[in-house]
Amino acid sequence: MNRITTSAAVGVGAPGIVVASSGNHGASAAAFAARAGLRCVVFAGPDMPPAVDAFLNAYGAVVLPVCDVSA
Repeated sequence: MNRITTSAAVGVGAPGIVVASSGNHGASAAAFAARAGLRCVVFAGPDMPPAVDAFLNAYGAVVLPVCDVSA
């Protein structure tokens, strides 16, 4: 899915992609975006594992924390 999203973004000339994830989806999106030379913004919850945060930072993604509105 992230490969298709990134390819579509490149095809229409978008400057980047935006996803909501606190896990592997966000890390994958960030990796594909970095490979394509696009920016990636990830909305992530407070339960994001430290390893995923490290992947996102390594790929240059902008991580925007969101609060848990169900609490």
